[in-house]
Amino acid sequence: MGIIRSAGININQMSNWNFNLENAGGGGDINYNLQFTNNWSFNNGFGYHITSLSASMLRGGPAFMLPPSTNGYAGFRTNQRRQLSFNSQFSFTDGREDSQKRRNYNVGMTYRPFNTLMLTLTPSYSIYENNTQYVRTINPGDNENRYLLARLKQKTVAMSLRVNYTITPDLSLQFWGQPFFASGNYDAFKRVTNPRASEYQQRFYTYSPSQIHFNEQDRTYHVNEGNQENHAYSFRNPDFNVIQFLGNMVVRWEYRPGSTLFMVWSQTRDHFHDNGMFDLHHDAGQLLDIKPHNVFMLKFTYRFGA
Repeated sequence: MGIIRSAGININQMSNWNFNLENAGGGGDINYNLQFTNNWSFNNGFGYHITSLSASMLRGGPAFMLPPSTNGYAGFRTNQRRQLSFNSQFSFTDGREDSQKRRNYNVGMTYRPFNTLMLTLTPSYSIYENNTQYVRTINPGDNENRYLLARLKQKTVAMSLRVNYTITPDLSLQFWGQPFFASGNYDAFKRVTNPRASEYQQRFYTYSPSQIHFNEQDRTYHVNEGNQENHAYSFRNPDFNVIQFLGNMVVRWEYRPGSTLFMVWSQTRDHFHDNGMFDLHHDAGQLLDIKPHNVFMLKFTYRFGA
């Protein structure tokens, strides 16, 4: 039909119930995809989720009621039969009453300089904000657990490189590597008061500046809810920065029909600190200074008989 080769659309509705026969949430979405006569494609979708009851958010604590949210995505892909092709996708989630926000951006490039070699580069960037991110559970000694929450602001950058090279019909090489950088900053600390209150702001109490203090020396937050000593407690700074590289390479040699030798090398570089500030230039500069952990493996299969 014109410039469109094929099209598809679907509509979904869902409803979740827990073992107490309570409606734990639900919603619906609509999405569609188009493929054009030039072999380009486009996809798009939107969804809505009603108020939901999360049994896992407080890590074993009472169920917490989450506000409604909307989400969606859009993406395209160019002709994959070409020597050079691209793809991209954007997705989002927005919670009502500023409860959460998520944005994901992904782009990709695939290059085939000749039939036996394929290179794929996929950078991605995401931001995530959650006003009621779980921090930890504390019992300060009054037989009442404190379920601590905070506003989390997180940023993540990653870039994947994949190489597939067929040297001969019996010998091939695959490589995948990804540097990964993430940071998370916590503020606006709060405790759960009434996790099922009809109003979102009544489900928690946010500590005032006079009730919570951060000690730079021991990287610890100290809380004093009142004058009683058993209402005072502390917890470690939950901010985080993660610097990581993951990579692996596999050489596959079919030394006789049905019998194959695999030579595998994998490397991991990990570093963690609790600065919480996103600084890609600084963190990327540290990546090569991190001591690597290398693993080498050999695996072979042998086919008996003809």
